Amino acid sequence: MSHKKDRKTKKILEKPSKTAGTMNNEHRRVAVDSDKEVLGMYEAQEEQWSIYWLIKRHMKGLTIDKPSIKLRLQRLSHYVEKREGWYDAVDSKIVLRLPCRDTEKLSVDNYRSYFLSAVHANLSLSIRDAANHPSLSLWRYEKYMRDWALFKELERFLQPFQAKSSFIRLMILLRLDRLMEKLSVLITLCTIYICIEKHNDEVDVNDVQVIDMTNIKTKQLVFFDLRNRSLLTDLEVLEDNHSVTVVPPDTIPEEFDFL
Repeated sequence: MSHKKDRKTKKILEKPSKTAGTMNNEHRRVAVDSDKEVLGMYEAQEEQWSIYWLIKRHMKGLTIDKPSIKLRLQRLSHYVEKREGWYDAVDSKIVLRLPCRDTEKLSVDNYRSYFLSAVHANLSLSIRDAANHPSLSLWRYEKYMRDWALFKELERFLQPFQAKSSFIRLMILLRLDRLMEKLSVLITLCTIYICIEKHNDEVDVNDVQVIDMTNIKTKQLVFFDLRNRSLLTDLEVLEDNHSVTVVPPDTIPEEFDFL
């Protein structure tokens, strides 16, 4: 009898109790589930999610329930800069056929110049590779079109406020305009890769998916969601107090221009 009682006591002791640590785990689980919902609503893009977590860490311990408009504009400028850097360092190397070039901080004119050489190479080569493969080109075409649509939506949203904020004008809109120009070159080149049939040198536009830009549903940035009404309200009361140091985006030095 005593032996059975000891076994029962042992089971009770081994059974995990809802200690403070367990309660904390449950709280963390709720937070993780909430973050998963956010992850499903927005593009899984490393650049914007690193900014999202950075803002969350910045907000930890503060009494306010949302980040300031100044912080969000700073992070948006940083995001656009990073996206442009990614296109220069990675996408341009593949699509423009520049594997051995230092492609950081390419100008729009550089993109246009290399566009011509890439088209010439595509017409001359008899093989498909990572640059001109139809399936890869179609995937890139659709990705670039959606990125362009998002950046255009951001531009339209912020343009009414450029007169009252030099930061918006110089650090965001100027970069957005340059980035969309570069994307336009990549989109055009991907279209050529998709349409030109290598085996008969004919142009076939049937594989190009025409995207209706008027009805396209762009995934918003998780830290700068244009559907959030408070964002517009904060922008309307924004004062350009120059508390943010405004440095125009880097210009391309003459010796770096390959034209």
